[in-house]
Amino acid sequence: MSSNRMETEFVNKIIRILLADLYWIFICIKENIDKRDVVLVLMGENKKVDELSLEYLDLFRERRHARKAIVFVPQSEAEKWKNKSDVSESTKIRGIKKKYILLLYERYCMNKFFKNLVFTSIKTTKENMIDRYLKETNITEEDVVCLAFYNFRGIPQRNEIK
Repeated sequence: MSSNRMETEFVNKIIRILLADLYWIFICIKENIDKRDVVLVLMGENKKVDELSLEYLDLFRERRHARKAIVFVPQSEAEKWKNKSDVSESTKIRGIKKKYILLLYERYCMNKFFKNLVFTSIKTTKENMIDRYLKETNITEEDVVCLAFYNFRGIPQRNEIK
């Protein structure tokens, strides 16, 4: 690989990092997000994973002692998710462009810049093996949501979910 090409790739990577950081700052200001909130980003890769992530979100919010939850979904799916009747009043659902979701995810993979941010990614990057585990083992979508995404110590009982 030539020196110029490496420099160009490096500069492009820095620009993407800066764009992601600026976009995150913009989102935080627009939605009034701070460390007392939880943010869930539904990637749209697996419907059941996304639905379960939303189902367990209030429990995650409670366990993190967060005041509210913001859910970002691909803009094309925003109306579908906003019409869900089981979403609590402390949860806001917002649509954003898929390219911005991917930009934030790419940045988050480099540095987990916000403790209460969860992406429902199961196959976005080649390093992410969750989709393969779901297909090839007896790991369930509920296991993924509760244990991998929300870091619960186990699968909560149904009566714990509001």
